[in-house]
Amino acid sequence: MRGAIEACLGRYPQWLERSRRALAEIRYADTSVVRPETIAAREAFDLAATGQPRASADRLQQAINGLEDPALRGWFMEQKAAYLHLVDPVAAQQLLTSAVNENEFVLKPAAGIAPAKIKAAAVQARTAAEVRSLVSPDPFIRFSILASRSLGSAAIVSFTVCTVCTMTS
Repeated sequence: MRGAIEACLGRYPQWLERSRRALAEIRYADTSVVRPETIAAREAFDLAATGQPRASADRLQQAINGLEDPALRGWFMEQKAAYLHLVDPVAAQQLLTSAVNENEFVLKPAAGIAPAKIKAAAVQARTAAEVRSLVSPDPFIRFSILASRSLGSAAIVSFTVCTVCTMTS
């Protein structure tokens, strides 16, 4: 491997000849394909550059309607909100709220996002404490709960002893 890298970087004549022969056979496509949403984004930019932000937002909406990928759809919604903000800031903020639902990495609206409620894991915690007390009442043994899932009223808990602490005097 080192020899090949040295031949390439050192531009050895044998290497140059072989690489030229290999590259001579490569044929590229005569035309390239530009995705429709990319074309729509450029058209929206052109409209905004001529002072038509509402038309820019409408053009992006046409592209958004054709997108199936939620992350890409959210990103285009963020772009639309930027154009829409110039004519209707309230609608732009509402659109950002929808965009976050599609793609969590887009800008958040100024008012923020309502946090999702996390369900308490009280059943899991109680079961883990019970299992721990059955295995060892010693408070210096700590367990790492690896997995837990509820099956009706019973819970299956997998655990391993991760650290045994001893007290020294």
